[in-house]
Amino acid sequence: MALFPFRSWLAALGIAATAAAPAGCGAELPPRQVGPFEITAHARRVGDSGRWMRTGNPFGSYAVREYGVVWGGRPVTIGDGVDRFWQVLQLPLAQQPTLLLSSGPNLHLVTDAGGRLDVQALVPDSGSDTLQWLDGPAGQPGAQFPGFGQDRVEAAPQTALSGGRWLYVRHRLVLDAETLATFPVEPWAREGEGESVVEMNASNSPALAFSPGRTRLALLAEGRDYGRGGERFDLLLVVDLATGKPGALRLDAARTPYDNPEAIDAAWVDRYFRWERDAAGREVLALK
Repeated sequence: MALFPFRSWLAALGIAATAAAPAGCGAELPPRQVGPFEITAHARRVGDSGRWMRTGNPFGSYAVREYGVVWGGRPVTIGDGVDRFWQVLQLPLAQQPTLLLSSGPNLHLVTDAGGRLDVQALVPDSGSDTLQWLDGPAGQPGAQFPGFGQDRVEAAPQTALSGGRWLYVRHRLVLDAETLATFPVEPWAREGEGESVVEMNASNSPALAFSPGRTRLALLAEGRDYGRGGERFDLLLVVDLATGKPGALRLDAARTPYDNPEAIDAAWVDRYFRWERDAAGREVLALK
């Protein structure tokens, strides 16, 4: 009896269905130029199994675009020689030609810095793929949106990262999309020692408010007071971008009423709090 080839078994299981997409699949795009960068699209088919099934068929596949980038006559690579990317987005506010390269969980900034190629890993893995413009509508945080997945050929390609200047990346870092400065964020805090420890965590929370001077952001957090038997409380963590460290602002439901933490949003913060400056000129969030 003839043996079914091992490669065919893999393809049947949706594990390695990565053959090139056929001509006419809609992936053909002309090369795109961003300063000295040339961006080209390349089509292939990927297996549709596992958690992110798209077609509803565990043995199916679908066509996606991947992108290559050439600078100075040679391919741009990241990590261990990776030269194909899920998305390549221009940062139109940047002061020099800059691209955001998305490759699975990895995000990299690639910049032409006066004729020198600069490649920067944007954030470590945080377990979150979400992004959020801190200066979205009315200059305040907009809705979170998912990271950049594979580019399906039937969809129009996304070419630019736009929507604001200050981007909160995976709850771990803020990117200034104009100057390309990055500000690591620690959305958690711990106070006390031993049995009197108080832990506060906002590591999966969207930003609720961004200070007018663009120096601090406020996050809804949950606290646990182990000196009180693990008593739970709600608070705002106000992160200083200069240091990445947060300060705690406990919430008092009697002074700032809310039925449950889900009711606390940007409008609620704006109703009960305002940004002020302390004696040292630093922005602080205070009760109205």
